[in-house]
Amino acid sequence: MLNEEIQLLQNAAEQISKEMGYVRPGHLSV
Repeated sequence: MLNEEIQLLQNAAEQISKEMGYVRPGHLSV
């Protein structure tokens, strides 16, 4: 369902933000 796609997008965003050296507040819902 949509939840799976949202989780994949959140995981990708988390990896990108970690690579950039910071974590966006609000994306830490794991």
